[in-house]
Amino acid sequence: MKFSIDNGVLVGCKVENGETEAIIPDRVKEIGFMAFSRCTSLISITIPDSVTIIGKYAFSDCTSLTSITIPDSV
Repeated sequence: MKFSIDNGVLVGCKVENGETEAIIPDRVKEIGFMAFSRCTSLISITIPDSVTIIGKYAFSDCTSLTSITIPDSV
């Protein structure tokens, strides 16, 4: 999984080789607008305690997504 991170904001990701799990790095403070949009192979996402904001439509069209671990910090 390749993440595009700009000043602590995860702005996008690229799923490689049919990866099914995303573990967001601790340096991310915010998940941006449509950051995971159309990551159709993702089944689970783990969000670290460093994240305090999840943008609109962050997980739109993630049709296989069944589990998101969201910390109390959000």
